[in-house]
Amino acid sequence: MLGRLSPKYNQPLQSFPINSWAQEFDNASKLELDCIEWLEDGVSDENNPFFSSAGRKRLVKLQKQTNISLDSICCHSFITGGLISSDKATRKQWIERLKLILKFAREINSKSIVIPLMEDSSINGELVEDLLLDSMNQVSNLEHEIQILFETDLSAKKSSNILKKLNQNHFGLVYDLGNASQLGHDVYHEIELIHDLIGEIHFKDKDLNNTLRLGDGKTNFELAAKALKDFQWSGRFILETPIFNNWMTEARHNVSFAKNIISSIGLI
Repeated sequence: MLGRLSPKYNQPLQSFPINSWAQEFDNASKLELDCIEWLEDGVSDENNPFFSSAGRKRLVKLQKQTNISLDSICCHSFITGGLISSDKATRKQWIERLKLILKFAREINSKSIVIPLMEDSSINGELVEDLLLDSMNQVSNLEHEIQILFETDLSAKKSSNILKKLNQNHFGLVYDLGNASQLGHDVYHEIELIHDLIGEIHFKDKDLNNTLRLGDGKTNFELAAKALKDFQWSGRFILETPIFNNWMTEARHNVSFAKNIISSIGLI
């Protein structure tokens, strides 16, 4: 995840690294990664190359130079709830932003975008779900090849029920191992239920309150790996891990830990 491979210590973790984003391509290459999930946060658009024509051309060039792809984009700004707003004008504004992001994502050769359905975007009732579905139906008919992946705070069953009401060629799910464990979900059973809907796995480790380095929390990575292997899942893994006081130390540990888990599935 962008912002995890550079010294961004005085900014929120889930924010665009204004001063060090370009450096993260080389850092990812040195760590033998193959992709970065790009990030837009809604407050740094004027500094984010994703939002300018020249910037997007530079992102395409950097991908070729470093062999680090931008397969996915985390649309963190949507966590504020615009796509489920009861105010028509506000929701229209966010739908138009989503259409623009889909267009720009195609220009930098991304395959999917991630929309968080948590916090102010949490789907906590039928009315909110209907608003989300209406918003998605306004973009799903567009001619684009970008898949929209939802990251939710719902159970796997409830998440899959939402997707059943949409065109599943255009939509899928992100499964965050740390969040699922913290919420008390049965990771093996959930992966069994939705493995064919999961477009991306987030590696994250948590206790009841905090996000930790991989292996220090309560996430049962071995059980998750067993499920992914048993149900023959393959796809993109993204490390959504903290940087604490030394991003390089944390990155080296987390990459090594994740690769050990992934290799046990036979995917690397």
